[in-house]
Amino acid sequence: MELLCLFLLCPVQENVSLSFIFCANGGCGSRVQERILEAKKSVDCAFFELDLKNVATALEKKQARLILDRGQKGLRPQTPTKLIDGFGYMHNKFCVLDNERVLTGSFNPTKSAEDGQDNVLIDIFSPALAAAYRTEFDELWSGNGRNARNPRIEGSNLSIRAFFCPEDSCELHVVNELLSAKRSIHFLAFSFTSEEIADALLYSGAEVRGVMERTNAHDKSQYPRMRGFGLDIRKDGNPRMMHHKTFIIDGSIVITGSFNPTESADTRNDENLLIIRSPEVARQFEREFERVWAEAG
Repeated sequence: MELLCLFLLCPVQENVSLSFIFCANGGCGSRVQERILEAKKSVDCAFFELDLKNVATALEKKQARLILDRGQKGLRPQTPTKLIDGFGYMHNKFCVLDNERVLTGSFNPTKSAEDGQDNVLIDIFSPALAAAYRTEFDELWSGNGRNARNPRIEGSNLSIRAFFCPEDSCELHVVNELLSAKRSIHFLAFSFTSEEIADALLYSGAEVRGVMERTNAHDKSQYPRMRGFGLDIRKDGNPRMMHHKTFIIDGSIVITGSFNPTESADTRNDENLLIIRSPEVARQFEREFERVWAEAG
């Protein structure tokens, strides 16, 4: 069986614990700080941006390894730090704690993100998932590591897979999931320029509703094209920012992470993408979708 699993994707059975915070009312920065301070052995974080003092202080206290995008202004904690200056952005927002817990999602630990932006912070206890994220972190840290594996993790009424862009063709995985939709696709997108993902929505045959960040719903985005073909797409109503990157399929599958549905996210940036199969998780994301939808226009 072990040899067979080298060639086939065999599931990893774990007692997975998953929770999340929708960040519009605050609290995400505090959760990141708390989890870092709770770590007993190791903290490895990759952030696109960082200017929350409480998170920076926690990283210093734990002497965390920290990866940041070189082009972003913000805090530079006194802790081992690598600045990434690649072809695209180092756009991740994740931490691996004690090689058993992962924090990820759309939330950057910044003051603007804490001040009313629509985001999600996902908190997952799963050593197998943490191993995949740790491999990705080490690859970014060294600049020449091996690609992270993409285990299929099975918990109680839950399965999770993680993908890392650009090496894992994240756009293709999103398209395949969207084309499998039978009833509904609801999405929240900060930026949406991918023609292939827009095509999947147009050809899916499912009911499609979506909200895009107002400032990015311009002529160079897929917003006018999708609207022109009759999809029910709105511009968000949050005066701060609607920063989600989420698709909800048939009320049972959630796609989320740092990955915006854009060509640059798929081919140039360092990103991570989660595909979560769980009706209960999807229900909670649907509530967030309906809240954002109700505010949109």
